[in-house]
Amino acid sequence: MGYDPNTHAPYFNFQVIKKSKTESKRLIDRLPEENKNKKFFSAIEAGQLIKILKEIGEEPPKEWFELIELVGTTVSWEEYIGKYFLKLKEVNISNSEFEDIVAKLLNALGFDITQKGHKIEGEFADGIAAFENDYAIVYDCKNSYDYIPTANDKRALEKYFNDERKVRKEKYLYKAFIAKSFREAQGDIFYLPVDSLLYLLYKKLTMGSKFTLLPFKKILDNNIMLTIKIINKEWLVP
Repeated sequence: MGYDPNTHAPYFNFQVIKKSKTESKRLIDRLPEENKNKKFFSAIEAGQLIKILKEIGEEPPKEWFELIELVGTTVSWEEYIGKYFLKLKEVNISNSEFEDIVAKLLNALGFDITQKGHKIEGEFADGIAAFENDYAIVYDCKNSYDYIPTANDKRALEKYFNDERKVRKEKYLYKAFIAKSFREAQGDIFYLPVDSLLYLLYKKLTMGSKFTLLPFKKILDNNIMLTIKIINKEWLVP
């Protein structure tokens, strides 16, 4: 179970370890009354559940016992990706360092990054993240929490977007803000919260070679805000 910081809703990941040979009803009939009355989820001590399973002739697989042993020692997804990228969440990080680490994070995710912003003179987007040949995101970084784009921010991003559209080869070009977090999503601009990008990196690390950026096509085409809930839905662990 996890918690989506953007929607304030819990989400659940399920993974089938092994299909049992015993009908679920036989287990439910043997559970204590306080568990039977719970419509959705209930908690039961592992040893008690193992005893019931053995009484009905069901032997849990070894992977199931390994998961029980991991309870209380599981590493959080933030710890899994390491400290470097988590600097994006620090309140005292400079704007330039924020832009640099965002570029490296997007690169680690598999985007082809062209970083501009403070790297070159003139008025440019902070970067362009291209993927799958025909798709690219023109993005501007905002080193703040609960960010709400101002009219000037939107005009600036629109200018960067139009300038890039004249020179980029990609057929599908999108504009996006990247910030620590957003108070709300507005209009036709794509929103990329830092937490979601960091969580997506965790997904890539756990999925390995099966990870792909293809779900971004659907997310961008449908103007969906990238959230942890959306990531768990679109990037399923095989």
